[in-house]
Amino acid sequence: PDPRKARGQRYPWLFLLALVAAALAGGQQTGHAVAHWISLHAEELHERLRPPRASTPSESTLRRVLRGLDISVLEQRLASHAQCLAALAAEQGVIATTTGAVLQGQALDGKEVRGVRAYGQPLHLLSLVQHGSGRVLSQMAIEAKRNEISAAPQLLAGRELRGTVTTMDAMHTQEGFAQQILDQHGHYLMVVKKNQS
Repeated sequence: PDPRKARGQRYPWLFLLALVAAALAGGQQTGHAVAHWISLHAEELHERLRPPRASTPSESTLRRVLRGLDISVLEQRLASHAQCLAALAAEQGVIATTTGAVLQGQALDGKEVRGVRAYGQPLHLLSLVQHGSGRVLSQMAIEAKRNEISAAPQLLAGRELRGTVTTMDAMHTQEGFAQQILDQHGHYLMVVKKNQS
């Protein structure tokens, strides 16, 4: 959603978001780098996006866009979009059971985001990723790798797991978590190591 007041808007919100997304996809990681990349690619961006103005937004405008984003809403929208894309690629990453049931594979894993440590605290994400396509279906920030065990049930809570098999490493091999997946009508493949008797 656009947090700006109607008065004084020079650029449409979706145009600004598209510019920022293009710059991020182009590998830009700071507000200054995003603004510089947009100015370098202004002609191509205008040709492709066809905005109502011939100019490009200033760095300060782009910084206000980034500060004005509601991150939780953005994450929800991106997850919803990824799930739609995953549904279109439903034939990727599937397995057939001995009974003939076809299950969509999805992996649960946590990683530290590379390059973020240079800008302050490390960022750890716990993600649910579709097998085959590699699309992130859902993710959440966690404080550290050791917090994955408590975050994993939250990440899957409320998701429809019917027709899926969730794979994970030994850290997530917990009886309560296995039962949650079964209660949500899903299947799991867990690696059992010394964390379980």
